[in-house]
Amino acid sequence: MILGSTAGAVVALATATRADADAGAGDAAVPCARVDAAAELPAAWAEALAELRAQIAKLRAGECEPMVLSLAVAADGRSARVAATASDGRRTERDVARPEALVATGLGLLMSVPPGSTSTPTATATATSTPTSTPTPAPTSTATEIPNPASIPPHALRLWLGLDLGGRATAPTSMAMIDVRATGQLLLDHWMLAIALGGAPTAVTSQQGLDRDAYREVSAALELGHRFDLGSAALDVGGDLAIVAMRMEYDFADGRETTGSDVELGLGALARFCLPLGPSWALTLAAEGRALPGNAISASLLEVPQGETAGPGAPPTFPAWSAALRVGVMGELLR
Repeated sequence: MILGSTAGAVVALATATRADADAGAGDAAVPCARVDAAAELPAAWAEALAELRAQIAKLRAGECEPMVLSLAVAADGRSARVAATASDGRRTERDVARPEALVATGLGLLMSVPPGSTSTPTATATATSTPTSTPTPAPTSTATEIPNPASIPPHALRLWLGLDLGGRATAPTSMAMIDVRATGQLLLDHWMLAIALGGAPTAVTSQQGLDRDAYREVSAALELGHRFDLGSAALDVGGDLAIVAMRMEYDFADGRETTGSDVELGLGALARFCLPLGPSWALTLAAEGRALPGNAISASLLEVPQGETAGPGAPPTFPAWSAALRVGVMGELLR
């Protein structure tokens, strides 16, 4: 009798332990929410959706309310809408302004209503027991009360820093030079305000060839423009107001030289294509045109030393027009 009782207790304990383990495994294997979305999504939204599903898979059943999340991306790929439907029929929707906010918005919906809340079941039971009452007000009001702690503020401010390298060509004096520019860019929604510092460390002139000190310049510009979203990429278009300081040197045939400096106010137009390399990095391709109205109206000249005659060998004028093409990278520091 003792042996039989002991064997029965061991069997019962093993069965209960196995059942508990199976139940725990089932809870861990079944995510607390399902995310539905279209098969074809822009790259940035597809990456954000995969991250959201990965984060949901890490949640235990007691950490969120069972829901079905439906993701619908706008036709232009700039924004999306997430609809959450709870197991008891409650439904709410949230707008997502950027792919980076999808994970926070989705998790906020899952955790916004504590599991096991009795407010909704009580309202449902009352509606069921009173056939003459309207069955929909309680679920509707409950859905509208769900908070969204991850909602995006109406005005999102972002800070980008970039470095560009390329070339610039000038007219009427024909010169080609290396063009370097560092940019600090503030984005408020889709409006752009930037400060750019640039320079040309060396140049090649049509009259003197390669000469390290034939021409140099430094510039500081204030840019204002607008950003257009192109799916996962973006296009910045704007204008700038710049101060350009130039120094030019010219060598005469007899070995003498003349130098001079000029500071002008410049007006420019800029187009910059941004291709994302990750959540906070982008590859840029920029095209810029610049005019120096002062030199366009009255060209600045180098002084001709005494004894030299003006002619084919006369010093060139300071440039009045230029165009640049640069490639670079930008990194986001603040969002």
